[in-house]
Amino acid sequence: MGAVPASPLAKALQLSAKTPRTFERTSTAEHLQIAALEAKLQVYEGHKAKNDYDYLSVSESIPKIGEDAPSKAAADDDDDEMADLLRGVNHLNIDGKVPEFYGGSSAHAIVEAVDADDRDDEPRPPQSDKRFHAPELWKANNLDELTRAKVKKSDLPPRELADRYNARFIQGTHLILPLIDVESYLDRYKDFWDMKPTEGKGYHMWTAVMYMVIALGHQACTVDPDPAIRQQALADGWGNRCFELAKLTFSNVPFAGGDMSAVNSMLFAFLWLYNQQRLHEAYAMLGSVFRVGYAIGLHREIMDAKATAGEMNGWMSSWWSIVRYEIELSCLMGRPFGLQLKEVDLSQFPINVTGTQHQYLEYMRQFSYLSLDAYESVYSLANRKSSAVERAVALSKSDRIICAWYDRFKQTASWVDEAHGRILHLTYLNMRILLYRVFLMLFVKQAKRASQIKDPVLNSAAKCVTLSMSAIKTIATLPVGTNAILQAAYHQVLGYLWNATVTLLLFGTDTVALERLADRTASRQEIAEMLAKAMDIFTAHQEGVAFFETAARITTKLFPKVVSDGLRRPSAANQSESPQTDFSSTPEIQDFFGGLTYYIEDLTNLSDFQGMFVYPSFRADMVITPASEPVQQLEPNYWAEYGQPDAT
Repeated sequence: MGAVPASPLAKALQLSAKTPRTFERTSTAEHLQIAALEAKLQVYEGHKAKNDYDYLSVSESIPKIGEDAPSKAAADDDDDEMADLLRGVNHLNIDGKVPEFYGGSSAHAIVEAVDADDRDDEPRPPQSDKRFHAPELWKANNLDELTRAKVKKSDLPPRELADRYNARFIQGTHLILPLIDVESYLDRYKDFWDMKPTEGKGYHMWTAVMYMVIALGHQACTVDPDPAIRQQALADGWGNRCFELAKLTFSNVPFAGGDMSAVNSMLFAFLWLYNQQRLHEAYAMLGSVFRVGYAIGLHREIMDAKATAGEMNGWMSSWWSIVRYEIELSCLMGRPFGLQLKEVDLSQFPINVTGTQHQYLEYMRQFSYLSLDAYESVYSLANRKSSAVERAVALSKSDRIICAWYDRFKQTASWVDEAHGRILHLTYLNMRILLYRVFLMLFVKQAKRASQIKDPVLNSAAKCVTLSMSAIKTIATLPVGTNAILQAAYHQVLGYLWNATVTLLLFGTDTVALERLADRTASRQEIAEMLAKAMDIFTAHQEGVAFFETAARITTKLFPKVVSDGLRRPSAANQSESPQTDFSSTPEIQDFFGGLTYYIEDLTNLSDFQGMFVYPSFRADMVITPASEPVQQLEPNYWAEYGQPDAT
C-alpha cells in the first residue's frame, strides 16, 4: 500500500515526521478546527497541559519538573542508569529468579547492585545487548523447551470444523484485531493436531489462544450468509464450549502471572463476550487484560534489539486494542477509565504503516483519545458541580473536534468506503450517540414536566436522535454477506444497533418530546421506519445471540407506542438495497466467499431466512426480502417487567 499524504493531524500524531505538510485550499475555519484538534491530541501525547483549553475539561494540578532541567544531550550516564531502574520489567519475565514487579527501589534491584560489587572486575556486556525480558514466541530451534498442551482432541470440534472456524477468524477477526503472527499460529495449530509440543518459551498459554480463535471464528459463522454454515454454527455450540475451556485456563493467571499469550487470549475472550452483549463479564475481563498488560510492561517502549517486526506489530496491536476497547467500554458502561494514558511510551503505528489493519488501529487510537476527553468533559465526577448547560456546551465543542478529525480521516485514508472504514464510521456514530444520550434523557424528563429547556440541551438531544437514525440506516444497508471482515464485526455492530434503537424508543414513545423537537429532528414516521428496520435485523439474528432475541422482543413490544393512528409499519418494498463492495483487488476474499450467495429456488424453507438484511444487491428474483410480521400488542404486565421508559 502506498504512503498516505500526511495532514496536520498526522503530523501531530507522528512525532517522527520531519517536514510539515498541509492540505491545500483549507479554509480559515478548518485551520482553526484542526489547530484545536492538534492541541487536544498533544495533551494526550504529553506535549501540552490541559489547562490551555478554554472549556470544561478534566485536569489535575500535577507538579512539573522545571523547565531548567538538563536536556537529554547534556545528560550523563547516571540518567541512563536511573531510566533503567525506573523502567522495571518490560513485556515479560519468565525467569523464576527475577521478580515480575520491580522499580527503582525494589529489593531485587538492591540485591543485584550488591551482588555486582563482587564482580567489579568482570567485564560487563554492552548496554545495547541488554535484554528487557521481551516475549519470544516459540522458535523452530527450541522445541526441546516446549510442552504438550493439556487438552484432549475430543474437547475440541472435529478437525474439519475447527479448520473452518480458524479460517474465518484469520480472514475476518484477525484483520480487526491483529494480535497474533498468523504463520507462527498455524504452525503450532498443525503441531497440536499432530500431538507435538506447543506451549512455552514466552507463550505458555498458546492453547487458550487457540480456544478463543476457534470461538471467534465460530461466532462469525453464526451470521454467515451461507445457510448451511450458519445453521451448523447455530446448532453445534462450539463457541461457548471453547470459551469455557479458555476460562479454565484464565483461572491461573492472577496467581501465575502472565505473558503475551495471556494478554492475547484474554483480549480475544473480552471481544467474544462483548460481541455476545455480556457486558459486565466483558468489563471484568478487559480489566484483567490490562492488569496483565501492565504487569509485563506492555505499555513500555520496545527496547529489544532482537524483536522481529511481526512481534513488535503484535505487541503494539495488543496494547492499542486494549486502550481502544477500554475507552469504548467505559463510555458504554458509565464507569471510570482504567488506564493512565500519560504513563505510556510505546510507539504508535505510523499512519502510512503497511497493512490496513494497522492503519485502522492507529485511527481508532486517535478517535478513542478524543472520545475519552469528550466523555470526561461531561461525565467525570470532577465536573459534578457543572450545570447541564455547561456540560452540553463542553460536549458540543469536543464533538466539533471529533467531527473535524473524522473529516480529515476521510480525506487521508484510502479505505474509507471499505470494510475497515465502515466499521470505524459505525464506531464513530455509536460513540457520539453514547456521549449525547444523557441529554436526550434529560430532555425527555423535562419535556414531560413542561419545564423550560435551554437551547444547548435541546440541540444535544436532537443530535442524539439524528445520530441514531444515521446509525440504523447505515447498519441496515451494510453488505455483511460480501466481506469476511464485516461478518466478523457484525455482532459488535448489532450492539451499536441496539444503542441506536433504544435511543429512538426513548424519544419516539414520548409524544411531548416529539412535538418539542419537531423542527430539529426526524418525524414520527421516519423514526418508525428506522425502528422497523432494527426489529427485522434483531429478529433475523435472535437464534445466534440470546440478547438479540431480547432486543427483538422489547423493540416489537414498544413499537406500537411510536406508531401514530393510521400509520402502518413500513413494508420491505420501501427498504433500500445494500450497496455493493468492490473486492476485485482481494481475490482471496472472493475465493473465501465463493458460492455463498444463493438463489431463492434453491431454498426449501424460506421462513428460516426472514428479515435478513445482510445480503448484497442481486437481481430481484435472487433477493430474499425482509419479513413484515404483524406487530405484537403490549402485554398487560409489560411495564411491571421492564419498567417505564423514563426509568430505563
